[in-house]
Amino acid sequence: MKQECAAVTEALNEFSGTVVMVINEVGLGIVPDNPLARLFRDCSGRCAQFFAAAADEVYFCTCGIPLKIKPSGFLPDQNTK
Repeated sequence: MKQECAAVTEALNEFSGTVVMVINEVGLGIVPDNPLARLFRDCSGRCAQFFAAAADEVYFCTCGIPLKIKPSGFLPDQNTK
């Protein structure tokens, strides 16, 4: 999964245009009762984290209201990882 996310990120970095990626947030609800659904939720969340780390800006949108959670030029604190 990490290799696939890295390959997508590399391809997007080579693209000269603007990219808008939409990922459904599936981790805010209840924990699924079956292993396959839990695996999907976990993989989706990890991919979203990977893409968000590589993105210039990140928005969380709920009820049609966008909230910028990663502004342009954001540099994460190296001590928090």
